[in-house]
This record gives sequence, structure tokens and C-alpha cells, in this order.
Amino acid sequence: MRSFLFFSCIALICPTGHAQLNTAERNGIADTLYLANMSVRDLEYERKPFSDPLRMRLVDKSLDNPLETADELMILHSQGKTGPVSRLIELLMKEEKWIPKASSEIAPGVLEGIEKVPATCRPAVSTLVRAIIKANAEIRAAEIRLSRDDRRTLIESLPGWAVEEPLVKFSFSKGRPANQARILKLLSVIDFAKLYAASSELSKVVESQMTHLKALVVDIPKKLKLRVGGVQVVLAGKGDDLHDDTDVLLTIDFGGNDIYTGRAGAGVAYASVLIDLGGDDRYQGGDLCFGAGLLGIGIAYDLGGNDLFRGHSLCFGAGLAGVGTFVKVGGDDLYQSVALSQGFGEFGIGICLDTAGNDHYDLKLLGQGAARTQGFGWLIDRQGDDVYRSGGLSLNTPLFKNVHYSNAQGFGAGYREDSGGISGGVGLLTDLQGDDDYLAETYAQAASYWFSLGSLYDLSGNDHYVGYHYCQASAMHCTGAYLFDLAGDDTYSVSYGAAHAIGHDYGVAMLLDRGGNNVFAARDSTPGIGNANGLGLFIGGP
Repeated sequence: MRSFLFFSCIALICPTGHAQLNTAERNGIADTLYLANMSVRDLEYERKPFSDPLRMRLVDKSLDNPLETADELMILHSQGKTGPVSRLIELLMKEEKWIPKASSEIAPGVLEGIEKVPATCRPAVSTLVRAIIKANAEIRAAEIRLSRDDRRTLIESLPGWAVEEPLVKFSFSKGRPANQARILKLLSVIDFAKLYAASSELSKVVESQMTHLKALVVDIPKKLKLRVGGVQVVLAGKGDDLHDDTDVLLTIDFGGNDIYTGRAGAGVAYASVLIDLGGDDRYQGGDLCFGAGLLGIGIAYDLGGNDLFRGHSLCFGAGLAGVGTFVKVGGDDLYQSVALSQGFGEFGIGICLDTAGNDHYDLKLLGQGAARTQGFGWLIDRQGDDVYRSGGLSLNTPLFKNVHYSNAQGFGAGYREDSGGISGGVGLLTDLQGDDDYLAETYAQAASYWFSLGSLYDLSGNDHYVGYHYCQASAMHCTGAYLFDLAGDDTYSVSYGAAHAIGHDYGVAMLLDRGGNNVFAARDSTPGIGNANGLGLFIGGP
């Protein structure tokens, strides 16, 4: 058994190809290994001392074949450039081979109460209500083996199990949480593929109605709250409205500078949709709101305006045994959350997508593209000069006295035990354009822990990465961490160490910086390190 594996630290002049390692990079790796009497095949050795039926396919592949995984990850990240959320969900399902069974058919019928909806938006509301009814039927079918008490147990227990930090409280969790064994037993009877397929199907219907809704001329002088086909619906015109409802499954606001304090676009064992069609809005939610799914499906869209997005935990693209998607189109926006937010998934899919603008993302713990067991968490920002900041809540003790966990910005984590524990998920952060700042403390910027995968992909711009420890392609214990920065003059700064492509204890880490005049600064760290059977691949271009 190897006590360590020779690392590769390669400087290359590379042509610009974005979706995979190019010929020069592959040849550079092969040539560097040749100097140590090794070959590319020597990068493929057994790194999984424990088996786990919950381990994700992409995590396994990152440990088995690092170079093929780098290609697959870059292709996956690049898919975030265009297209709607429904396609992204289907891509993630395809990655893990989550194949749903046939969906249910809902009889058309007449929707009771539809006549109360203003005539101009009646067709769109009818279409969306029918889609929500169908999604709710799919959710019930996926969770048919759970009793009402089982659902309540999961709702009370899952958030705390996911975050593992007593300082993070959840306002809706009042009872005593179940232990891990009980949680896993209840989760094992859910048909997640059916749930994910239902979220994609509902997303497609929402996407199909967006253009039509934007073009409508509506006359809604005050907010309307109606029941249509048994679904609670809120419609608001172009004035400035307060949305404080917690029981609404479809919210459509046609414009104005609005305030959201309720639970719009959050699904708790059901489906909920929020569509805001414009204005400078303020979102001031608590736990479980604005694009969050907990045993359900939460979809939220905000189109245009410079907005303030403040939520506590489980918001802005969070899927916990469910699917949560949050989409912001344009505008210079501020996101602030505590935990499980801005692209987080566990036994679920959480996607936060911002299409343009100079945005600021602030998070305390676990988000900005983070995932745990059987989850995908994905934050995508397509354009603008952005700032990503995470940390400041949970101290990383006893290792440090005044440094915090970030667990963010392309981060995955499992639950480690001497007997094997439970594997983690796949956390992805994709930034496609702009000069960006990534600010974190520990476990961030393509980092992972225990049979999981964390990856950060920055396509262009002059970027700054600042962290303290365990960051910037840091893979700790049988896990994968991949950082790709494909253009620009970049700065990577780490205060302590364990960074810049370090694979520890069967960990696989890769940092690829393709081109530009770059600076790498760290105390107690050297680019490209593999120890205790780990692998570190550092590939830098001038």
C-alpha cells in the first residue's frame, strides 16, 4: 500500500478549451508522472476502504478515475451557461441515473373558483394550478409509504441532522428529533426519482408560462387571495405589495416594489410556486421559504430589479428530501442567509441561479453550492462581478480558537465514522463571467470531507480566492475536490494550509488554473500534495 502518491505540479501553455482537459494538460500530467517512473494509470487505484449503498455515482468516479471526472465535471459546470432550471434538474438526474417511473395523469375537469380569477390571466393561472395539482399527486405517490407522523418526524429531524450545528435553530422544529438510523429508515421508502421528475415537469410548466405572464395587461388594484381547484392562490398587480402568507401554493405578482415575509415558493410535502415579474423587491423570510423543498417542491422566480434577499435557513435554492429552486433574472442583488441556502441539497436537489448583475452572496454555513448525503447543491451565477462570502458562525474547534467553518462554495460532506459512516453529496459553484471575490474560512472553494465531492468552476475574469484552511481544492478523507479557473489573472491566498490541490487520506484534489498571471500564497502548504494514499494534481498555465 502506498503511504503517499507522487503529486504533479505542472506549468503549461494551453489552448483554450473549456469543457475538458486539453491535450497539453493531459500530456503535461503524463510527462510529469513519467519522471517518477509512473503513468496515468497509476492515478487509478482503490481509494474506497468502505462500501456504502448511498454513495453517489459521481463521488465514486472522482475517486476511481480523477481525469475522466475532471472532464465530466467541467462539462456539467458548462451546462449551467444556458437553459432553464428544468433542464438542469434533468441533467443531475441523468448524472446519477435516477430514473422515474411513469407519472400520474390528472383528469382535466373544471377548476372550481377559476371564474374569480381576472380574465386576462385566467388561462395561465389555470395551467399553473393544474400543474401544481399534478405535482402534489406525484409527491403523495412518492411518499405513500410514509404516515403523517413519519412526515412530521422527518420535517422535525432532517434540518438539524443536515447542519450538525446547535447554534442553528429552525423555527418550525419543536419536537425531539429522531436519530440518524430512524431518519435513514424513513428516507429509504421515498421514491426520490419520482419526486425529482415531478419537480422538472412542474418547472417546465412554470417556464412555459413566464413569457405569457410578462406580456399580460392586468388590472388588479389590490392583492387577491383565492382558492382555485382546491389550491390557494395569491394574485397581485403592479403596486407595492406585502406578501406575508404561509399557506399559498401559487403566488403571482405582476410588478412593483414588494416585500415578502411569508413562505411563498416553499413546499413542505407539497408543491409551491412563486413568480414575481418585476420591481425592486425585499425578501425578509425566516426558515423554509423562497425556493425551498422539504419533502416537497419549492419553485421561486424573480424577474428583474435590484433586490434584497434575506432568509434564515432553508431558502434560495434548498432541497432537503425534496427539490428547491430559486431563479433571479438580472439586477444587482444581495443574498443573506444563515445555513442550508443558496444552493444546498441533501437527499434532494437545491439550485440557486442568478442570470446577471453584480451580486453579493453572504452565508454563515453550508450553502453556495453545498451538499450532503444523496444531494446536489448548485449555485450558478452567469454574469457580473460577484462576491461570495461564507463563515462566521460555527467555530472550527479544537483546531482553531477563532476560525469558523464555511462548508460552502463548492463543498460536499458525509458523516464520518470508524465503521464507514455515510457518504456525502455533490456541491457545485459555477461562475461564468466577471471579476469575482471568493471569501471563506475553512472547508470552501472546492473542498470536501468523507466520500463526497466539492467543485468550483470559474470561467473568466480576474478573481480573488481568500481562505484560511482546507480550501481551494482540498480533499480530506476518501473524497474529491476539483477547482477549475479557466481564464484571468487570479490570486489564491490561504492563511494556514491544506490547500491548492491537497488530497489527504485517499482524497483526490485537482486545481486547474488555465492561463493568466496568477499568485499563489499560503503558509504551510505547497501546490499539489498527496499524502496518506491521497492525490494532489496542480495544473497551472502562465
